[in-house]
Amino acid sequence: MVNTTHHDGFAYIGVLFLVVAISVSMAVVAQNEDTLVKREKEQDWLFIGNQYQRAIESYYNQSPNGIKSLPTKLEDLLLDSRFIMPVRHLRKLYGDPLNHQQNWSIIKNPNAQIIGVYSQSQEALLSKKNIPAVAENLDLENFDAENPRYVDIQFVFQPKQVTGDTNTESTEDNNNENLKANDME
Repeated sequence: MVNTTHHDGFAYIGVLFLVVAISVSMAVVAQNEDTLVKREKEQDWLFIGNQYQRAIESYYNQSPNGIKSLPTKLEDLLLDSRFIMPVRHLRKLYGDPLNHQQNWSIIKNPNAQIIGVYSQSQEALLSKKNIPAVAENLDLENFDAENPRYVDIQFVFQPKQVTGDTNTESTEDNNNENLKANDME
């Protein structure tokens, strides 16, 4: 007995649907992978920015002879030659993970001393949950709360002005608490 019904086009249509389904799933996977890479870069950006900020603070707080000073170049954080035995405040100079490992932009005070760094990336932050961790370092003049950009966030150490008899122990305790809070986030 010969089957007279024709099913020639159904196999072709089935293959087309299969190709479309595979293409859509690959696009979703690629988009998720891109987001994952951006998220990792953002975490690196936050970590490295905080490392620079802490290194500048360490350089300032460990100034010899009670004369507080800030570095004039980032290399001073690697090898602080103000001491007999060199001190390292930073392990290495980190590149900006958002700008293909280019150098960070430097923020200097009026005395040409480094007080902080920031990324030049104009991209918007992927995760707004990182904003509270760096809220004190925002460039509020240019800050857009709806679309915060990396360039608007600066990792700055502002030395406390010493006036008379201040309790440096409580200042160090506050700084240690801030460091612990940043580490937990």
